[in-house]
Amino acid sequence: MDEETMQQIRELAEKKGMDAEQLAEALTGGVPEELLEAMTVVLGKTALFDLALTKKDETAD
Repeated sequence: MDEETMQQIRELAEKKGMDAEQLAEALTGGVPEELLEAMTVVLGKTALFDLALTKKDETAD
């Protein structure tokens, strides 16, 4: 997983109240590459959905 993706995961984890470093360590240690790729896709889509909702809330104010 590239550093930019890891940074995005850390930021999303912090935003959601998760321990970002613990999550990052879990993602880099012993997880099969196929699972990491799937997680990246899911987390990316979650981040995009979160961004869309945030933008919608900002424009509604």
